[in-house]
Amino acid sequence: MDDKAGKEKASNNRGTDFHSRVELGKAIEGHEQDLEIAVKTRDQAREGNAYGNLGNAYRLLGNFRRAIEYYEKNLRLAIEIGDRAGEGEAYGNLGCAYDSMGDFPKAIECHEKYLKLAIEIGDLDGKGRASGGLGNAYGRLTR
Repeated sequence: MDDKAGKEKASNNRGTDFHSRVELGKAIEGHEQDLEIAVKTRDQAREGNAYGNLGNAYRLLGNFRRAIEYYEKNLRLAIEIGDRAGEGEAYGNLGCAYDSMGDFPKAIECHEKYLKLAIEIGDLDGKGRASGGLGNAYGRLTR
């Protein structure tokens, strides 16, 4: 059976499952497969999700520059398709990556964009995450 959506979901689930087991190499493989399927099926929302998941995996590996590359792809795609919540999450992920790199001014800039979007769209969870990210970045900036 040629179930593209089912294959896509399975590869995404496989990647997420491996994240929980901290087998990041396998997680990356799963997310890359998910990305490939999303591109082939022209599912831009799924493509953006795959970019975000790849960014998360690389951030957990400590490869912050590579994570930022994927988060920026996720951000561009979210803006392109009008996914405001996805745009906010991408800014939040970018903020966390910049924070991890020690670039606190850039982290603050990203978290502020996330907070602004969360307020605009009424995303209370996002507002909380963005505020927490801002607090962390400002706290590290003043050390």
